[in-house]
Amino acid sequence: HQNWAGYRGASLHQYEQLQAVYEQLLDPIIVKDQPEVFVNVNTPKDEDAQGLWIFASNWTVPTDPEMMDKRLVQGHFNSAVKPVQAELGIRSDGIGAIYDVINAQQVSLQERDGRLYFNAELDGVEGRIYAALPEAIAAIHVSVPEEVTSGQRFTPRIRYQGESGADLAIMGNVQITVRDNFGNQLNQRRRAVLADGILPSVQVPAGINALQVEVIDTIAGHMVTVDVPVNMAGLQQVGQQSNLVTTYRADRIHDWFASQRDAGEEIIVLIDSGALSFEDGAVAVEEANPYADQLQTWANGIAESLRSAGLSARVARSEDVVTSRLHAHPWTGRMASYRARHSVPSYRIDAPVVLVGSPRTSPIIEALDRSMVLQRSAQIDAVFANRGLIAWNPRSFAPDQHAIVVALDDNAALAGLQERLQSLISQQQSVDSYYQAREWVRFAWSPSEVQIHKRDRGLFADSGNTMDHGAQREVSSDQRWAGLTATVGTAIFDLRASPGGVAIGTKSWVRPTGAISPDGDILGFWGGNDEITPRDVAISADGSHVAAGYALLGRSVIYEIGGDRQIKHRSGIVHSANMFRWDSFKESDRHIGANPQGTQFLLVSGDALIAYDARSLEEQWRIPMVAPLARQQGQPQPEIAYSPDGRYLLAQPRIQDPQPLDVEVVVERWVQRSDGSWDEDETTEQRVQLRCDVHRHELWLIDARSGEPKWRRLINKKLIDQATGRLLWRAGDDIEYQQEINGNWRSWSAADEHELPYVNGRPIDDPPLLRVPFWHLYSTVGPDGEWAIAGAREPRISLFDDEGKILRSWDERGLPDALQAGDEIPVHVVPSRDPRRILTFAPQRQSFIVYDLIIGDAATRRQARELSEKYDQLIRTIREEVRNRRNYRNYGDQDYLDAFAERISDVPEDLRDNLISRMSRVPAERRAGRRRDHRFFSSQIEDIEERLFQIGTPVFDAAAGMEEVTRLNVDALICDAAVDERLRVVYASLWDGTVRALDVASGEELWRTEIIGGARMDIVLDDNGQVEALYAGGSRGDLYRLNPDDGSIIWHRNITAETNRFDPQ
Repeated sequence: HQNWAGYRGASLHQYEQLQAVYEQLLDPIIVKDQPEVFVNVNTPKDEDAQGLWIFASNWTVPTDPEMMDKRLVQGHFNSAVKPVQAELGIRSDGIGAIYDVINAQQVSLQERDGRLYFNAELDGVEGRIYAALPEAIAAIHVSVPEEVTSGQRFTPRIRYQGESGADLAIMGNVQITVRDNFGNQLNQRRRAVLADGILPSVQVPAGINALQVEVIDTIAGHMVTVDVPVNMAGLQQVGQQSNLVTTYRADRIHDWFASQRDAGEEIIVLIDSGALSFEDGAVAVEEANPYADQLQTWANGIAESLRSAGLSARVARSEDVVTSRLHAHPWTGRMASYRARHSVPSYRIDAPVVLVGSPRTSPIIEALDRSMVLQRSAQIDAVFANRGLIAWNPRSFAPDQHAIVVALDDNAALAGLQERLQSLISQQQSVDSYYQAREWVRFAWSPSEVQIHKRDRGLFADSGNTMDHGAQREVSSDQRWAGLTATVGTAIFDLRASPGGVAIGTKSWVRPTGAISPDGDILGFWGGNDEITPRDVAISADGSHVAAGYALLGRSVIYEIGGDRQIKHRSGIVHSANMFRWDSFKESDRHIGANPQGTQFLLVSGDALIAYDARSLEEQWRIPMVAPLARQQGQPQPEIAYSPDGRYLLAQPRIQDPQPLDVEVVVERWVQRSDGSWDEDETTEQRVQLRCDVHRHELWLIDARSGEPKWRRLINKKLIDQATGRLLWRAGDDIEYQQEINGNWRSWSAADEHELPYVNGRPIDDPPLLRVPFWHLYSTVGPDGEWAIAGAREPRISLFDDEGKILRSWDERGLPDALQAGDEIPVHVVPSRDPRRILTFAPQRQSFIVYDLIIGDAATRRQARELSEKYDQLIRTIREEVRNRRNYRNYGDQDYLDAFAERISDVPEDLRDNLISRMSRVPAERRAGRRRDHRFFSSQIEDIEERLFQIGTPVFDAAAGMEEVTRLNVDALICDAAVDERLRVVYASLWDGTVRALDVASGEELWRTEIIGGARMDIVLDDNGQVEALYAGGSRGDLYRLNPDDGSIIWHRNITAETNRFDPQ
C-alpha cells in the first residue's frame, strides 16, 4: 500500500486514457467505476468446472489532505484505505448468478449492454470474493452410505442443483464437520470441491455407534446435516495407540547429543527458578517459580537418563547458570531500549541446555510457546497426563548454542520420555520422509490442486482403505448458513455505558461512533470523513448525547441523539514528518473525557479544555491553552481520568504566561564568507535581544465542578521567540536560536559561558520539573483526589500524593510478571470506593491483582522525600557540570576532577570512578575532532540514577508501596475487565471468547458466558452502587448486554452493517 500511495498520482492521471485505449483493443472480462479497486478474475483450475471466481480488493488511498500530509492509520486500527462502493460489470456470457462468498448471499444484478452489473461493498472489509455461476444454486445434496463400519473410512459426495433443476458442474467450496454421537466435534475441514463432487473421506473412529456429518456450501449458504449409523459388529482393533512422546526433529536431537558427547561437554538440565534480576552484575531470583520443586524431580530423572546413556549431565537452577540477559541486538545506550532488546528466551546460558517443564510449570517454556519460538506446541493437546514432547530448539540460550526442550506436565510422562531419550541418543535417527513430502506439498500446492493431481493420475490416497459400504442415501439441504460475516465483523474498539445506554467506537471508516439503548435499539451512528478512529466515546446519563474523541485527525465531537445539534472541536495530533512511520498514531492522541456518572463531557479543542453539561450541553468552564509550535491546531492529551466520585480529573494543559519576557542570549555562530558560504571552523559570538512568550506544560488535578486546579505541577517550560514563532529554549535543554538568512533557517547554539537565557542581566530561573520517569499516557485518580497514578504504554506506573508530588514509581523491577505483558501493553489500574484499594491487570496476561496502597505517615514520607531530593540534587549537580561545555577544558586537570569527585561523594565509588574516567576522555575526544556534549555521559548518569534508586528502595517502600491482597488467576488471556466500586466482583472478558464473573474475596468463578471474540467491558451502577447493567463489545462487532447476576444474555446484536452503512437511511 505504501508503494501504491507513492505512484498512484501518475497512475490515476493516465487511467482514463489507458482505459479507453485498452477497451478499443479488446472487450474486458470485467469493468469497474473505482480505479483503485483492483479486480482479478480466475477460471477454476478444474477444467470440468463452469463459472468464474472474482476477487475485488480496495486500495483506495484516503484523499483528505491532512491524512495524506500527516499520517495513515496504523497500530490500533487495521485499515489504511478509504471505504468505497464499487460497481463491477462482468460479461454476461454463461453467467446467471453471482454470490458474495463472505456473506453467502446472492448479489443483485442489473443487465446493461451485455454485462451484468453489481455493487461491491468495500466498507467493513477491504476485499470481497465472488463466485459467478451459470445459474443460481437452488440446493445441495449430500450422499453418504446407509451404514458405515467402525474403524474404516467412507467418502461422501456433494451434488449442486441449479434453479432449473439441472445439476451444476462447478468448483464448489465447502466446510465439513464430523461429530460423534455425543455431539463432540471430531474433525472440521474447509475444501474446494471439484466438479465430480467427491468430498474428503471421513475416518470412522472405533467405539462409537453413530456419526453426524455436516456439510456447508460456503458459496450459497446451503447446509446439510445427516446422521450416519455405525456398524460395530465384529469390531476389531484397527489401529494402535499413538506414540506417547511427540518428537520434533529426531535427527537433529541425535546429532546434538552425539556432538556433546564427542566434545566432552557437560549438559545442563535446567530448572526454571522463576523471573531473574540482574543487579550489579549478580543474577538473583526476583519472583520464585512455585513449581520449581516439581521441576527438580523431573530434571533429576532426565539427567539420570542422560548419564545412563554415557553423557555428562548435571541439574542446575537457572540463577546458577544464567550469565546475563540475552540481547536481540548489540546496541547499548539510551536509545537501545526504544525497540525490544531482549530475545525469547531472554536469558543467556553459554552451555548446552536441556530445558524441562511445561507452559504451566516453567515461565521460560510458556514464553517460548506463546511466542511460537518453541518448534512444536507444548500446550495441553501435546503435553498432558502420560504424554510428553521432545523438541530440538535452535539457538535458544546463546547465538551459537542449540537446546533441547523436554516438555511434560505430569509424573506419569517421565518414564516414557526417559525411554525415548535413550533411544534418540543411542540410535541414528532419520528425517521423517512423509513429513518432508507433506511440507513440500503444503508450500507448493493448494488442497484443490492436490485433489486435481490425484484425480488425473488415479492416485486417491484413501482408495485403498476406503470401504465399499453398499447402498447410498442422498440428503438434501434444508438449513441456511449465515456466512463469514460474523467472523469479519468490524471490531468495537471502545465502549462506555451509562443509564441512558451504551456508546461504542468501532474501526469503521464510514460511521464509527454509535449509541444503543438499554433495550438494544439503535439510537444512531455518526462520523466518517475526518471523524474516524474514535479512541474514546461516552454517553450521557439520560441518553441524550454521545461524545467521541477521534484520534487520527484530532477531532472532539458531541452528537445529539435524535437531533441535528452538534458541537465539534479541532485539536492537534502527534504526527511524524513521515506518515508511514510506525509511530504516526499513538495513545497520546486523546481528545475527550467523561465522568463516571455521565453528567459531564470534557472536550479538547485547539485552544482550551472545555467542560460541558452532558445533558444540556451548556459550557461549564474552560481552561485556555496554547498551541505548541509543532502542532498549530492544538495539543492532544494523554488519557483524561476522573475519580470514581467524578469530583476530580487529571489532565495536562499547556498554558501561556499573560506577559511576554524580554531575554538576552549569547550564541556562537559561524562566520559567513563574502561569497555567502559558511566557514564552519571559524565562529563568533553574537548577543541577541528577544521578546519571548512563555509556554508551560503542566499536570493538573482539576476540580470537575469549577475547573480550578487542586494542584498543578510543571512538566516543562519553553521560551518562544515572538518574532519568528520558533522555540528558543526549554527547561533542562540547550538554547537553539533560529535565524532566517537569505531565505534559509540557521540554528545557533549558546556560547559555552552562556548556557541559559538572561533576564535583567541574570540567568533565567531553570525551574525544577515534575519528572515522571516515562511517557505519561494513562491515568487513574483515587476517590476525592487523594492520589493519582500515571501509567506508560509499557509496565510502568507512578503514584502521586494529594499535592501532586511523586511518592513512588514502579517499573519492570518492581511489578510482578503477571502485570508485564510486553512493550505497548500498559498496566490497567482501577480505583474503588476504598481510597487505598485498587485492582490491577494487564491485557494478554492471566491474573487480576488486588493491592492496598501503602502511604506512610508524614515523617516517613518526609524522610523519603528528603532522600529523593538529595539524590535529585546529586543528579542535578552532575547534569549541570556536564551540560556546561565551558567546563570541558578542565577535564584534563586531575585536581579539577578530584574536586568534582568530592562534590559527588555520595555516588557509589565504582560508578563515580566510571563517570570521572569518562570525563577525562573528553580532551582526547575533542583533539580527535569529535565534538562532545552532555549526551556523551548519558549512560553513566542513568547507571547512577538506577543505583541510587536501589539504595533508597527500603526508605521509599516505607513511604509508599503496594501490598498484594489477593490474586485472581484465569486460564485464558485477558482482553478487558470491569469491576464494581467496592471491588467485590470482577467482570472479565477473555480472549477464549468468554465473559466471566470472579468473586474477589474467594477467587471463585461465579458464572461464565460464551460470546464471540474478546470484548471491551463496562458496567452501569444504580444509586446504591449496585451493578444494574453489564455490556460487552466484541472484536467481531458483536455487542451484548448481560445480566450481571448470572451472565445470561439479555440481548445481542452485531453492529457491522450499521457502522459501515454509507447511507444512514
